[in-house]
Amino acid sequence: MSSEERMAILRLLEQGKITAQEAERLLRALSGPSRSDGPRLDDLGRHIGQAMQEAGRAISEAVGSARRSAAGRAVGDLFDDVVSEFSGSAEEVEETRDWTLEAAGVSQLRADTSNGAIAVEGADLEEIQIRAIKRVKARTRQQAEECAAQVGVHAQREGDTVRLWEERPRNLTGIRVEVRYQVRCPRQLALRLNTLNGAISTQGTRAGVEATTLNGSVEVRQSEGQMKLQSKNGKVAAHLDLLVGRGEFETANGKVEVVVRAGQGSIEAKTLNGAVELSLPADFAGRLDASTVHGQVHSEFPIPVVGKPDKARLEGDIGPGGDHLVRLRTLNGAISLKHSLPAA
Repeated sequence: MSSEERMAILRLLEQGKITAQEAERLLRALSGPSRSDGPRLDDLGRHIGQAMQEAGRAISEAVGSARRSAAGRAVGDLFDDVVSEFSGSAEEVEETRDWTLEAAGVSQLRADTSNGAIAVEGADLEEIQIRAIKRVKARTRQQAEECAAQVGVHAQREGDTVRLWEERPRNLTGIRVEVRYQVRCPRQLALRLNTLNGAISTQGTRAGVEATTLNGSVEVRQSEGQMKLQSKNGKVAAHLDLLVGRGEFETANGKVEVVVRAGQGSIEAKTLNGAVELSLPADFAGRLDASTVHGQVHSEFPIPVVGKPDKARLEGDIGPGGDHLVRLRTLNGAISLKHSLPAA
């Protein structure tokens, strides 16, 4: 594989057009052993590591400056993942920290991390139980320990809000840092959750959820309130006991699956590559606007059709109609509107 080919792959990674895993596969394919006496897999891994280190020196400055934006930080973390995975990194340090905070007077939980999953469970509690798991992987244990000491994780109350956030040093090329949160909290807390690389999951809350990730799934179950769930690369799923207000569900690459067992409100569910499935209670009243480019639209609700039928588009009243707009969109995939079962 030529240096130009290596740099082309890494430019795609830096621009966010391919994932770290896809970059790995491309590098493996281009550097693979010949039909004769090719290198063994471990030798190949070392070659890839060397290529990553060479490329890292060439683009580290660009990646470092890009980290100042959210998308740039995501690209930087992916780049660090690739370098650490293929440059012989084998040393890992993991640290866990726990907090228990009083919940009286708290109405909102905000959690932010650059690289790591966020999981929140609503329960019948009068306190907020937080666990942060910090994991650092580097070429040597000393590097991992030194970096771990510089990565700060914080949990703090600010007025009626409890915040979780991380602080990490810059210029960590070749070192993977992951901070993930596990939280149990009172059901009545509103959630505002954000990660760049990682999944977000919540269950059992009653005051709405805003959740955003670039690379990972977003899943909300047995919850109530207003919803705004977004991913770029990953499935978005919401199983709601009660929708109160507006629901927004969006991804670019993945399926969108929403089940509303009770409640009324406007809903927007969209993806570029994947199916859209929405289940609504039988008494839902509103208007449907659903369309796909490569696929079909199917509805278990009787939707009066005006004009020529179109398998890829469906517009009309849901039930008696009303002000609640249900807007469903995909480019590549089917759209399904179904009946949901009542909440237990």
